Amino acid sequence: DYKNFEDEDGKLRKYDNIYTLTVETKDKAGRKIDPVTIQFSVNRFGSNYIDYETVVGKYFSSAPVIQVTEVNVNPLNLDDEETFVEVVSNSGETQHLKSKDVIIQTLEAGEKNWYEYHYAIPSKCFGVDDFYSIKLSSVDTAKRHSTNVNSEINDDEIYFTVDTTNPYYEVTNYKENDDSVHEDNFVLNLKLLDDTSGIQKYEVKFDGEVYEAVSKEKGFDNTVELNIPIKGAEKLADASGRLLEITVYDAAENNISGETFSVRISTNFWVNALAKLQDFYHNTPAFWGTVAGVLVIAGGL
Repeated sequence: DYKNFEDEDGKLRKYDNIYTLTVETKDKAGRKIDPVTIQFSVNRFGSNYIDYETVVGKYFSSAPVIQVTEVNVNPLNLDDEETFVEVVSNSGETQHLKSKDVIIQTLEAGEKNWYEYHYAIPSKCFGVDDFYSIKLSSVDTAKRHSTNVNSEINDDEIYFTVDTTNPYYEVTNYKENDDSVHEDNFVLNLKLLDDTSGIQKYEVKFDGEVYEAVSKEKGFDNTVELNIPIKGAEKLADASGRLLEITVYDAAENNISGETFSVRISTNFWVNALAKLQDFYHNTPAFWGTVAGVLVIAGGL
């Protein structure tokens, strides 16, 4: 009945796909047969696309090889100019590939009565950290044009993110170990940053105590800004060894773990000066090197 092919509103097209049907029977006496499974393809409007689902929305910490299978009841015309693969990055770069250059295997119609084309899009196409989408376009020998990106027909969009670099942090209003800041209360501005996939989780400690720890499942931010209140040290014992400890993971699992940033903020000049001298003394090689230098100079006088 050719009325099945009337599809002005696209309602039929979305059901074109690969289907698996399993049948198991049992009679009233309890006798049964082993399940029988058949697989079939509904291809009224062109190709179906499978074997790509595990990469959709994924974050890769290294450039992947993307594999996709295209199924059609007719052979593809691999020399048609509309048979191609297009790789588009979020930065605006488009790579145009001939399908026949990235198809690694073709299975001709046999028992399944369809043709399979196995694509392997090489990792060199994803050599820059970015968000990528892939368009497959083909024309079969029945002159039907197929693509995986027409959302009104199917839901076969292929997209993912490549992020090979670690997140990082910046302290915008304080230089590490700066002993010139004398305040009762100082607010340190810390920025956690990731340029591509975004920050999935982080933990920030100060003086050994967790200041903030967050883990997210989605909606990753490229920048997290923290304003950390720090009370100025009033005693020498409190002025040394004050550390920020920073751990950050991005969505691709790149990370910095337990990185430290030294803070020396006190209420007055003398606390910082004595703390600096104390740290210098505890750095034994530097201290005794200085003493030896003084003795050499004194001996020459």
